[in-house]
Amino acid sequence: MPGLVLTPLPPPFAFGLFMMMPGLVILLIYSSSVRRTLRKARRRYHWLNISVIMLEKRAPGKMGRILRTTRPKRKPVSPIADRDIAA
Repeated sequence: MPGLVLTPLPPPFAFGLFMMMPGLVILLIYSSSVRRTLRKARRRYHWLNISVIMLEKRAPGKMGRILRTTRPKRKPVSPIADRDIAA
């Protein structure tokens, strides 16, 4: 599905989008604020999270590992909520 968006674009734009990926990975390696921003965006926008998960699976080893560091942290479930479910 994501490839369908790039199909109608002329070659310079499509190649530019693919060239931005290594630049983003370099920023993710060296900038904690970029990692934090991407993590917040993944938590807020489900479609972005799904897209990045797909990239994690297809990216070469180190790139995939770096993208996995931006996964949103799961919110802990409070014990009170567990008690209410059991009752």
